Amino acid sequence: MARWETHRGDEWWYTDGAIEAAATTNTALAPPVFQIIVHSRTPAGVDAASLLRLLRVTTEQLPEFELWCSLDQQTTPLLAELAAQGRVRWERIQHPHSYDARIIQLAQDADP
Repeated sequence: MARWETHRGDEWWYTDGAIEAAATTNTALAPPVFQIIVHSRTPAGVDAASLLRLLRVTTEQLPEFELWCSLDQQTTPLLAELAAQGRVRWERIQHPHSYDARIIQLAQDADP
């Protein structure tokens, strides 16, 4: 099973067959934040099941962090799809330099 890897604890990376992701931590916030940027490893792009798998691995491996995922042309519709299926609850966080989704809850059922 793919897992997040790090050398120093503040910069992280993840790779599986469909997704490549990078993350940074922000421990100045309470709770501390794990902020993910997702990239596709395939020409077809990331699908909803792959993104959900990444989010679940992250919350299982790093439960002490609040999970944020960057919103872009790829992740925004996938998060909307997962929300419509009842698999993810999220809200948009708008701040001056980027757009992120705060992952509020992940369903515990099997992957779609």
